[in-house]
Amino acid sequence: MKKGGKAEKNDTMVTRKKCLIDVAIVGVICFFLGFLFCHTAYPILYHNKLEADRKNAEATLDYKIQELRDLQGRTPVKNQSQNKSASHSKHTVYDITPETMLAEVNKIRAEHGVAPLQLNPALNKSAQEKCSDMVANSYYGHDNPKTGEHGWEIALRNTGFTTGFHSENLSLDTGSKEEGRSGYITDKTVFEGWMKSEPHAKAILDSRYTLTGFGKCTTDETLGDNGHWFFIEHFYSPTN
Repeated sequence: MKKGGKAEKNDTMVTRKKCLIDVAIVGVICFFLGFLFCHTAYPILYHNKLEADRKNAEATLDYKIQELRDLQGRTPVKNQSQNKSASHSKHTVYDITPETMLAEVNKIRAEHGVAPLQLNPALNKSAQEKCSDMVANSYYGHDNPKTGEHGWEIALRNTGFTTGFHSENLSLDTGSKEEGRSGYITDKTVFEGWMKSEPHAKAILDSRYTLTGFGKCTTDETLGDNGHWFFIEHFYSPTN
């Protein structure tokens, strides 16, 4: 009986040792599998995280860029609040349109007993093209220094007018506070500058003109009201 009990005890010990060995083997295998996973899967996960962060950064940048572009079509909040103290106007350069310019020129003409002008889409197009041409070729004047083309040659291409009387007013406005001006560029300040110049005022008050168009552009929109803005007005009369 004693021998049988001893043999049974030995078998039990052997079984336990085998179990411990099996557990140890499984542990070693798990350790190496975990080590292998960390060196293969982790770089992939880390790369995916970097890629996600990059895409989020790009999306944020695109959003900010779009915000800046949108400023072209609306009044910046900062300028809007500051401009409340301006006595001449409640809006800024971003609000200037051909329609607001037309209202201003016709107001001046009415004050001098001159008939109002009508806004012409083709003249708006030619004035805007002239404005863009000055920015693109870095000049300010009626004639392109590289091609010699006059602003009214641009107008003729856009309107198709072959007869009649034409004129062009140009303005370079920096939003300065010189001569008692508010420091903000508006349609009124543009015409104030033109009316102080005899040739420009003569064109504005010429009763022969019946059609007009306007263009507006800048070399740096981020400067806002204190930037360098070009304003163009094209005039047309069917008769000389």
